[in-house]
Amino acid sequence: AIVPVPGGKVRTAHPSYFAMGLMQVECPAGAGAGQRIKIVANGAEYEVEVPAGVVAGQTFQIEGADRDRGHTMSVDKIAPVPAKRPAPPDRIQLSVDPASPWMPSDEILEEFFFDDELTRQFFSDKERCEATGLAVLFPPAAPCTMITCSLADVNAADFAYSRWVAVSKENIYIVRRKRKADWRFDCCDINESRKTIPINNVQDIMINEPAAYAAWCCFVPNVLTSVAIETAGTGGAMGGGDPRVDPSFGMLQGLLDPQRFRNVVLNLKKGIYIEPGGG
Repeated sequence: AIVPVPGGKVRTAHPSYFAMGLMQVECPAGAGAGQRIKIVANGAEYEVEVPAGVVAGQTFQIEGADRDRGHTMSVDKIAPVPAKRPAPPDRIQLSVDPASPWMPSDEILEEFFFDDELTRQFFSDKERCEATGLAVLFPPAAPCTMITCSLADVNAADFAYSRWVAVSKENIYIVRRKRKADWRFDCCDINESRKTIPINNVQDIMINEPAAYAAWCCFVPNVLTSVAIETAGTGGAMGGGDPRVDPSFGMLQGLLDPQRFRNVVLNLKKGIYIEPGGG
């Protein structure tokens, strides 16, 4: 059960706040089981969680009789709750600034999130595998590779959680926060970078699904989808270089919804923007 809070905020209330009464809510497009959606009933905004087993287009019941008003609320509007970037696990100690980099002047329409934990695990495993392989092929390097392996997880976490991507009506913004790298000395730091790509310059968005393996002896499978932003005169960003280091690369690895990103950008080129769940 839910209850409106002064100031337009929404909080969850104990079910006893409501008297008996049910109302039907249809799960909107873009939402599903476990996600929270906003509803507007009798001019007030509420937040509810979609029950297990419910998909977009299906209806479910919630308690809808306000104890103070004594009547059943009618639903005037429903919409998915804007997503928030998941926080890293408590055991992960990041060197990057976790605050959103967007400013009011950016006029952000939509932000796109990464699968940060999958990215962290992939690059951590890849770094350890490559370092182990080097130690096997060249034993004198073993002391250095042991240090590399011990720092692989925290370095991968800093990379994963340093990335931000969003779009406005006119631009794609790619931000990478300053972070520690390699042996984590100050001289190894990778500076913050901010790349702006005018949407009118975008020729295509190429999505590469993961396949094959990323490290020697097939120990680390590729699990991250890569998204290349192709602009006039660049021919894409799939060839060569390391997108973890070079801020000039318009390549995004591990986006949670790469197809949504592609559709939004290509629609904005036509002057169209459809909100999430807007059909």
